Amino acid sequence: QRLGKSCGKISVVVSPSWLHMSQAVNVFNYDPSTRVQYISADLPAKEMVERLEYFHPDLLMGFTTLIAELAHLATRGRLNIRPNRVCTHSEPLLDDDRQVIREAWQVEVNNLWGSTEVGVMGFEDDQHLGLWIAEDCCLIEMVDEDLQPVSQPQEAKNLLATSLINHTFPLIRYVLDDAVPIEESEDRGFRLAKQITGRADRWFVYPDNVKVHPIAFRHVLGQEKIFRNIR
Repeated sequence: QRLGKSCGKISVVVSPSWLHMSQAVNVFNYDPSTRVQYISADLPAKEMVERLEYFHPDLLMGFTTLIAELAHLATRGRLNIRPNRVCTHSEPLLDDDRQVIREAWQVEVNNLWGSTEVGVMGFEDDQHLGLWIAEDCCLIEMVDEDLQPVSQPQEAKNLLATSLINHTFPLIRYVLDDAVPIEESEDRGFRLAKQITGRADRWFVYPDNVKVHPIAFRHVLGQEKIFRNIR
């Protein structure tokens, strides 16, 4: 909310499917005076560039690897925008991706962690210590493969998530396969996740270096009953 109010125009790169959290998390209006542009992640890079250059966002949000790819285009002079803030989500934010985004736009990058089922579960501030767990919105428990509590964060193999704000469809101890060691912190009263692992997506790369983000296929294949799990 603080980021949105400091930005007059926000561009959000979202999943083509309304079932994905990247769509739902952005339907909340940041501020009545804020203009929000939605760009589908399955668009060709050329069309994304055209839309972004037409809008010139102050805040750019989207899938981590896709935002990093846009940053690469910017460093090569193929994308002319100057956001003053960048937020990534849905994939781990690697050091290389963070660095290329910083070099492209000379801005800080803040990572978000969430899921379609639970919503935003963690957020990163400008100190980049990790992701602060949004414990006023959800309860996160670390468990092993048998869904039993663990004594050490490094032993966690799964998470149990309980939403504290979803009154329409309550989820209690919902199983997530994210590998997230969560540590206690006395700094702010919230626990801290140092690193999110286990959800890095690989792009489809075609001749002439044409790249397609996997979300372009996942939202279509996910509607077919013959596919039970798409990775």
